[in-house]
Amino acid sequence: MKTTNTFHAYLNSEDTELNESSTFSEMKNIFKNNTRVLFSEKTNPMTKKSGLKITVDDVYNISAYFDSGSNVEQDFSDIQDEPNRSSNKRLRVIFSDDPNNDFDDIVVILLDYMTKLKDVVVYNPTQEKIVFDAREE
Repeated sequence: MKTTNTFHAYLNSEDTELNESSTFSEMKNIFKNNTRVLFSEKTNPMTKKSGLKITVDDVYNISAYFDSGSNVEQDFSDIQDEPNRSSNKRLRVIFSDDPNNDFDDIVVILLDYMTKLKDVVVYNPTQEKIVFDAREE
């Protein structure tokens, strides 16, 4: 059975420097000297939203999407219980199935990037749990 793993990085709403362009540029920059990694644009077939497709070794795919707005605010509100805390921006990163863990290095690098974003909360919707909260570090 194929499974994917998804992480949502809820971003500080007040950080005007974090947007789709800047996060995708930073992700590309992380791998700029890595010949195993290729980037292309990807369109989500359901939402028609464009995103970043990361292909590793021509076989492993990662999709990244940047979401904003009231839907993100509601999702963030649903996963945490601090009424004075909100987020209306999210980076969603979807990792393909990797049964042999051949691409763990790439996954770790991207998760590390997400946890270093200012005031970020990283949530795993599959496990339905917050896996990183910058306020607790």
